Amino acid sequence: MSRNVKIVNFAAILLMLFGGPVESSGQEEGAMPQKHYSITHLNRNINTKFSENGASLIDDTVLLFSSMQEIEDQGQFLEQQPVLMQIYQATISPDGTPSTAATLYSTQINSSSFHTYNAPYDKRNKLLYFTYCEASDEGVGRCAIYCASRVGDKWKQIHKVGGCVNSSGNNTHPTKTMAAPFYTLSVIGLAEWVGTTSGMRSYVTEKSATAPTWEAL
Repeated sequence: MSRNVKIVNFAAILLMLFGGPVESSGQEEGAMPQKHYSITHLNRNINTKFSENGASLIDDTVLLFSSMQEIEDQGQFLEQQPVLMQIYQATISPDGTPSTAATLYSTQINSSSFHTYNAPYDKRNKLLYFTYCEASDEGVGRCAIYCASRVGDKWKQIHKVGGCVNSSGNNTHPTKTMAAPFYTLSVIGLAEWVGTTSGMRSYVTEKSATAPTWEAL
């Protein structure tokens, strides 16, 4: 796949997202590392028998996530063939647990014919990044990353991200970080589509707040 962006490993992305490098804990080699976090399985407001992934926060109290759960509308299950991955929302309490049942997110973002998922929100610039993937009875087809601008409670200027982000292959899972005046977007890109996934790598791009497109690092 031809793409003029830096390939980074997973550890590098973790450092970019959460800071680093991680200092030594002073433990002896081979000892179990100290635990500085806790993991909580969210309740049934979020996790169902279907697949849930791609969680992100918007407005600090609203959790966005992707799910393939069926949608119940006035007692009737909507029949979708194929069943689509779509973005849902739920209000969360100060301790991070969901306080409301999940509902389908904006129809301005969710597509009726494409899988829609993984939607990190850029609060400073009021931009939502997300992935559209072709849907078929065989599963997920070609994917690309899109962006929408928030104006009040509406989404405007929904467009496919330009610059070096979307290649001729498949592009998914955008992740936003910021370091003023620049901010970065990491992308998981699949190798050229040949009927099966022939490879997956992580890429990072960068642009200033006023730049029109993403540039290669």
